[in-house]
Amino acid sequence: SDLVDYGHALVVGPAMLCFRLEETIELARSRLGARVDADTAARLQDVTEGWPLGLQLALSILASAKDLRTEVAAMAGHAGEVRDHLVGLLLANLAPADVDFLVRISILDNLQPALCRAVTGADDAAERLEAMGRDTPVFVAAEHGDWMRIHTLARNVLRDRFAALPEKERRALHARAAAW
Repeated sequence: SDLVDYGHALVVGPAMLCFRLEETIELARSRLGARVDADTAARLQDVTEGWPLGLQLALSILASAKDLRTEVAAMAGHAGEVRDHLVGLLLANLAPADVDFLVRISILDNLQPALCRAVTGADDAAERLEAMGRDTPVFVAAEHGDWMRIHTLARNVLRDRFAALPEKERRALHARAAAW
């Protein structure tokens, strides 16, 4: 912290690693050419929050799209094959137990190990969050502390899966979150 205070070091956090709008436009045009306009690239920036991996995956999917605006709008909505595919790629390498854990904590806007443990009853919640935060790009970490959140695209897909859980379980998870 002394080096930072004296201007000899810089703390690099998630906000600094996100693409700026100009970078997103440049990246989109380099991948999709004249097919992408600035408005569509800006919408893509909003949808992915400038998240580099999210942008790369989205652009890979959009490469075969006929109407980019429609596909980006579908990504932004709560439904959409493209969004589901994008998040499916991210979740595909997780163990089923980890995906179940993510589905159950997706009701939380902000995540913290003790809160996730209280909601899910998983004694290993802190270890799971740490491992998935390190190994899986579905999390956006806070600049300081142990709080994080699930990336918006992933959270929406996970919340759709949460809605498919039995009502009794959904109510119990919400009650535990409220009690915490």
